[in-house]
Amino acid sequence: MKRSLSGLLTLAAIAALASCGDPTGDLQGNPSRIDATPTAMVVNVGSAETVDLQLLDDQGNPLSADFTFTIGDAAVVGVEPDTSFRPGLGKDRLTQRFIVSALTPGYTPVAFSSGGVTRNVAVLSYPLSLPAAFSDATPNTNDVVTITAPGFKFLPAATVTFGGVPMLITAIAADSSSVSFRAGLPGAGTVTVGSTVLATLTNTPLTLESQTGIVAGPAVTGLTGTDAIATAPVAFLVGAAGTTATLVDGGVFNNVADCTNSPGGFPCRIYQFDVPEDGDYVVTGTWNSLTDIGLYFTDALQVGAGSEDGLGNGAGGQPETGTLTWTAGTHYLFLTSYSLGYPPPNNVDPTEITVTISH
Repeated sequence: MKRSLSGLLTLAAIAALASCGDPTGDLQGNPSRIDATPTAMVVNVGSAETVDLQLLDDQGNPLSADFTFTIGDAAVVGVEPDTSFRPGLGKDRLTQRFIVSALTPGYTPVAFSSGGVTRNVAVLSYPLSLPAAFSDATPNTNDVVTITAPGFKFLPAATVTFGGVPMLITAIAADSSSVSFRAGLPGAGTVTVGSTVLATLTNTPLTLESQTGIVAGPAVTGLTGTDAIATAPVAFLVGAAGTTATLVDGGVFNNVADCTNSPGGFPCRIYQFDVPEDGDYVVTGTWNSLTDIGLYFTDALQVGAGSEDGLGNGAGGQPETGTLTWTAGTHYLFLTSYSLGYPPPNNVDPTEITVTISH
């Protein structure tokens, strides 16, 4: 009797469970989310990468899906199904793959949708080079060249390198649309611009090489305003330890009031530059005449900061060179000509002067 009762109880329990059904059944089969791998992509312009998608229910089970997509900016990327993709087994059997091609530099989201749910995939179409346009592609030394690049902006910390040498930045447009630099020594090649950004992604600084380059000619454009402290141009881009800054100028020497800081009040050329840090700096000056040239330095308050003038005129009068110890801050160079004190042919001012500062 007990045995029969036990059997009846077991059957009743099974029947009760069957009547309750699967307690998680309401979570199955209802589209809940889309998984994307990866969720963010960086694709070089001219290249393509893939993204794998799955439509999942609340339990994480894959569902059959018919994905559509919307591109935020179709000029930046293109998207198409990967018809050659064959998904794996098990949970991967319903994976679908799409190809994302980078068309032009920029940033855009791509929204994938199916079953009433959507997943955004962020895409950065990364530029391989800077589409730079130069205001002057054949400048002389010291000529100012302005760079613009459609779709790009230039941050306040923008840098320009030409021939492996940092160029002196003369201006950055208020709207960040251009950067201007002073052309350095003669040569041909591309320029590299640092701290440039995509106009659509201004928080990601890039360092890019220009698609085209410039050809700096052998002529030297004289720096203007060098006859007075107030108008002395910033002439050097003195860098950190291990770097060399170069000034090449071919202007006219002037005997004006500010040149009295040079011995005897002889004609001079005045230049401004910044010293980045305290330390020793090797100064060297050369020029293309037989006269006597002296290099005299002051700090921003016109307090003497050393000189290089140990040689006289003639073939043995250069280079003037030596090591000076400076503190960080603004400095001035008084490049002084003593041509008035010599007979021919050593009474001719140079038409080209080169000064280097190495740190």
